[in-house]
Amino acid sequence: MSISNLIENMHGSSPPFQPSINMQVYNYREKVIDWNILSVKKGALCYQFKTGPNADECSIQLLPDACLNILFECDRNHPKALFSGFFFKPNQLVLKPETKYFGFKPYSSLGYKIGACSVNELLNMSVDFASICPNAERLVEKISVTDDFNAQIALFNEFSNVEIINRNHTPTFVDYITLIICASKGNILFNNLQRILGYSERYIREKFKDTYGFSPKRYSNVMRFQNILKKLLLTKYYDLPSLAVDNGYFDQSHFIHEFQQFVSMPPEKYRKNFHTFLKKSLNKGGCRI
Repeated sequence: MSISNLIENMHGSSPPFQPSINMQVYNYREKVIDWNILSVKKGALCYQFKTGPNADECSIQLLPDACLNILFECDRNHPKALFSGFFFKPNQLVLKPETKYFGFKPYSSLGYKIGACSVNELLNMSVDFASICPNAERLVEKISVTDDFNAQIALFNEFSNVEIINRNHTPTFVDYITLIICASKGNILFNNLQRILGYSERYIREKFKDTYGFSPKRYSNVMRFQNILKKLLLTKYYDLPSLAVDNGYFDQSHFIHEFQQFVSMPPEKYRKNFHTFLKKSLNKGGCRI
């Protein structure tokens, strides 16, 4: 498949899926935008939601999705924003009750700057966005007092055009590796990467790890997990072994082992919990899916 075909296929890809956010928050909405035209993966997911009144519902489990994330807590009296790096394990996020949030999730970490901090330093970590991005305090304040979703997106775009997007960025073959992996839903073979890109497998691995701080195999595993997570929870299936094999796993046990690393429980148990929680949300009028 050509690079141009891969880029075209990316336009049909669904956004990263975070089941807890979809189930536990209120008034959830999202919008995919073309954010950074200098990046091969120029898209980004913008989203907005409000938490409920009960504190026990405001503990959100975020699952690995191989994306960075900036989450603005829109408390007019105490506004703040959290910048999260790449997570490869479940991340428990405690939110404030009855508070509106605005989130921004770029599909690539290449082609923009975030101050002196490198994304390699933020694996499985979250930090105050204002501490790593110059002049971000004013943006946090503006977004926190703005209720309209599209207006929040416009504010973030205006700020990022000046402060975040790196106008000197020139895409390299590393940019295209993530594109290829995403288009293949995490099931690209490395000898195929070698054939498409014209570099040796060893060189591809080294340059990818130098750029991101983790291996392309690890990235592929997350992409494959995100793909099968959507199918596990949002479609009807009757055969777990076939689901695993059809989505690139060697067998069912391999799938279960990897799923537990990303979710901390087996897939069948997680699916059951998801639908139980979803039913409760529907009954109380809080369904966000």
